[in-house]
Amino acid sequence: MLSALILVAATAAADLESVAYENGTVGIRINLPLMATVNARSTEPPSVYVGGGNPLSNWHLRFDRVANTAQDTPRDLVMAARGLREDPEGTAIIADESMDVGELQGWWLLLSQPAGDLERSVHGWLALPAPGNQTILIALLTNDGGWRIGSEAIMASLGTLEVLNPVDLIACRLAGLQAAEQRLAALSREALSPLIGHDEWRRIRSRDGTDLGYGRVQVEEAPRGILNGAPPESGYSNALAEQGLLVRLQSRIVADAESGIVFDTFGLYWMSWDGQEEAWRARTLQWKDQVSSGTQETGIRTRPTLGNPRSRLIVLRQEETSNMEAPFEAALEQPFIPKTLSWIIGTWLGHDAADGTFAWHAFDDSAAEPRIAMRTDLLEPTGDGAWRLTTSIGEHGTTLETIVDARGRLLHQNQPGGVEVTVSSEQTLQSIWAPRNLW
Repeated sequence: MLSALILVAATAAADLESVAYENGTVGIRINLPLMATVNARSTEPPSVYVGGGNPLSNWHLRFDRVANTAQDTPRDLVMAARGLREDPEGTAIIADESMDVGELQGWWLLLSQPAGDLERSVHGWLALPAPGNQTILIALLTNDGGWRIGSEAIMASLGTLEVLNPVDLIACRLAGLQAAEQRLAALSREALSPLIGHDEWRRIRSRDGTDLGYGRVQVEEAPRGILNGAPPESGYSNALAEQGLLVRLQSRIVADAESGIVFDTFGLYWMSWDGQEEAWRARTLQWKDQVSSGTQETGIRTRPTLGNPRSRLIVLRQEETSNMEAPFEAALEQPFIPKTLSWIIGTWLGHDAADGTFAWHAFDDSAAEPRIAMRTDLLEPTGDGAWRLTTSIGEHGTTLETIVDARGRLLHQNQPGGVEVTVSSEQTLQSIWAPRNLW
């Protein structure tokens, strides 16, 4: 829930020019324009369709991985793609030239053609060599207006394209899954005890230094029953008395100072010491002056049993002024990273310098619809005693870049949209937000 709010802040705070996207089936990594959307995917043949998403600049790109056993040149393949259709009278060539993308040399053809009264369509093809006698073939379709408005963004995006080897990606993913399984299998109270007592204030700013909000992350040992709001001394049933790791989150975000809308979030995330089961409760309040609306979220992940080896995740959300939404339910594949640990993953992984790549299934609520997605975390030393954690979720490329010190404490985090999160102190944050009556 907090991750979704950070994205709200990102969109309002900065002009996100591009967003990373990776498709392992086609074997591409590219920075797509901000408003672009992935409309369709195919594994056979390997392809993906991307739309511009801007009604003022409507364009479409199709990326295909095609066999090239004859080892034709990129120009030959572009001309063959053009030959699959007939050019109408009045066709004009805008570009027909060699095009370098990174270290790869491809061929780029762009045509303008009549498409009706006062309308012209724009068709483009780009071919780039790929490993294993294959080619990445990209087709563009738009109109004169779409090209006039969107050409700069389209060409800048194509310039970031990286051609990947799917075989290497699969090998890397398998190694990451094995590393994640080993890391999760080692969870215990003893392994997690160094995290207990972690208490961190965080400052949230835009790329230009504008303060957007602040947050606090605390790690405690606590019984599961604390999620119900009753203090431990009140007594719990056996199930609720179970001790485990608790992550306590608080944040206040003012995504747009002009609108004056404030987002307050409070969350408690609990998991068993072995990470096999967890539960959480979180509440977000959106308010301005005397008007407010809230959302509550409850999550439960059950422990695998002998008769049911796949644990289940159930997430319930309810707007406080409306009926409860349909619950999100999923049977989980392993390895699965607990939501509780995902909030402090830099602290957890960086605390004992366990560098490497970790791939695990994760609950992702940063998009409009919650989902189970593959998450990859790459931990590597920065060379000055700190650690860099690079996180990607699903088909999107780098979502977060986090720098932690040798003890796993946050130093700096880059989020989408130019949002920066840094470690701070209660006194510093109070001096910033108290004068605005937001402390």
